[in-house]
Amino acid sequence: MGIGTISPSAKLDVIGNNMSSPIRVRNMENSDTTLRANKSDLAPVVIDNNGVMVRQFSPVSLGDSYSLDGEFMAHADTTLTTIFTNVEFNSLVLFKFITNMAFGQDNTAFLYSQVSFSGKNGFQVGSDWSYTGISTSPKVNVIGAGTSVLVFDFNTGADLIFRYDENTKSIRVQKNMDLNNPTDAVVHIYEGKKIW
Repeated sequence: MGIGTISPSAKLDVIGNNMSSPIRVRNMENSDTTLRANKSDLAPVVIDNNGVMVRQFSPVSLGDSYSLDGEFMAHADTTLTTIFTNVEFNSLVLFKFITNMAFGQDNTAFLYSQVSFSGKNGFQVGSDWSYTGISTSPKVNVIGAGTSVLVFDFNTGADLIFRYDENTKSIRVQKNMDLNNPTDAVVHIYEGKKIW
């Protein structure tokens, strides 16, 4: 069937225009970490350069594995926000993150990194992690590589902290308290995978 075309090249062929998207979907169900993200039947849909929609292949299909993308609040108090659940000692967790800082000396800065976690090796940080926003040399240290607590430690202001909690089998995030800047920060997780 063709919409906007009399010669469809697929069972449903929709042609839009430069003014609006040809497909719009509203009131969709949400995927979250507690109810849906650990279901192995979830997979992202991608569209190639020809407009063909396909289900994204993912090697994450074993046992209690899952993929995860989303926004998580790093609270500026003692509250911990759960990102990954069901993380066992033999699990492997991989993710990238970027955050609007509200850390250190400049609220317009951001922090980016690739991170992995396993029970044996703890948190590991990719060598290309980066921070921007301060006009002078960034004064940020990564502390805790190889352990269950990973800290992006800023010389001034609040720090960003990822923690593995062995009791709840979860990876959580928080922004430690900064009395001069007690605001929460959004952490964007993408290409997240919990394998096994």
